[in-house]
Amino acid sequence: NNYIGANGTIPSELFFLPQLKEINFDGSADENEPRRLVGKIPPEIGNAALLENLDLDRNELTGEIPVEMFNNTALKVLDLDNNM
Repeated sequence: NNYIGANGTIPSELFFLPQLKEINFDGSADENEPRRLVGKIPPEIGNAALLENLDLDRNELTGEIPVEMFNNTALKVLDLDNNM
């Protein structure tokens, strides 16, 4: 299971990890203790050149999808359902 439980904003430093291939910040992983990310997706997401899977389902993210995200040609799965 690659679930990373988190509350708060997405740290932009995360996208500077050179071998980062998968992120699962699905807010529904634990029904008894929901974890929610808030704020915007940082533009630094464009730096994650090897990122293949990004799951941000069921959070409280706002704003537009950063255009920098579309620089990532490795991205195969993107789940942004159930956000604000």
